[in-house]
Amino acid sequence: MNKENTKPNEINMLAAWIEFLRDPESEIVEKLVQVIPEIKEAKGLLIEISNDETNRKIYDERVKELNSKNEK
Repeated sequence: MNKENTKPNEINMLAAWIEFLRDPESEIVEKLVQVIPEIKEAKGLLIEISNDETNRKIYDERVKELNSKNEK
């Protein structure tokens, strides 16, 4: 990303998404959820998927698979 062509709002949004990916349970993300609709939607979907037992099993198996590939 070329900083000269990047608008301040784009940098702020990128920082918000990085924070969300880093720790979706953080206090910062809780504040972001209140002002950025996309982050609010992503947080809701994350909670929904995390609470769904079938999706959670799929996720857990995928993590195991990726970890075993990384160990080789």
